[in-house]
Amino acid sequence: MKGMQFVTEWIRNIIVFLLLATILHLILPNSNLQKYVKFVVSLLLVVLILTPLFKLLQTDVNEVIANFNEEKYVAEGSVKNSIDSKKKEIQALTRAYSLEEMATKMKKEVGKEFEKKYGMTVSEIQIVAAESTAEVKSAKDIQTVVVTLKEKERSKNDAIETVKPVEINTKEPPKKVEETNVEMKDFFSSRWQLENKQIQVQMEGRTGRVNGQ
Repeated sequence: MKGMQFVTEWIRNIIVFLLLATILHLILPNSNLQKYVKFVVSLLLVVLILTPLFKLLQTDVNEVIANFNEEKYVAEGSVKNSIDSKKKEIQALTRAYSLEEMATKMKKEVGKEFEKKYGMTVSEIQIVAAESTAEVKSAKDIQTVVVTLKEKERSKNDAIETVKPVEINTKEPPKKVEETNVEMKDFFSSRWQLENKQIQVQMEGRTGRVNGQ
């Protein structure tokens, strides 16, 4: 609609300009001034005729610039999002690695001593830290440590059991389970410099955790 309106206005302007040029040609005397006016009128007519072309070129240039800027902003946004995504992935991997390294270190610190004292093996240690903590470096960064225990494997040739395994049995009287659990928590907390409430103890392959609060 706007295109048709522009074409109509353009044709009307040319017609009006030609009429004015004709009238001007008739009223001017045949002299050098008339030749100069003809030259100027001719130039103006050429400009008027080429107006749509100028308009088209101007529009295209503006559109090209606008599209270029838009693509530039989109590209910059995509690059920024990609960098942020990669940064989060690296942070997640670093965090997971630091948790794994700390868990391995903590398990090594208590493994042999705990096995000798209780006749049980520390099967797995899982460290839970706050999501806002990018890297766990010390005990203050830890929320919870989940210790999974399992009975020590014995060969059939063992004639004498030097240590009787301490069993955490959820079917035992609550008081006994509580005492055993708290005793183990005391052991772990003293070795790791953690509070008892930060430690959870569970048996491998059993449903439910035995948590002494």
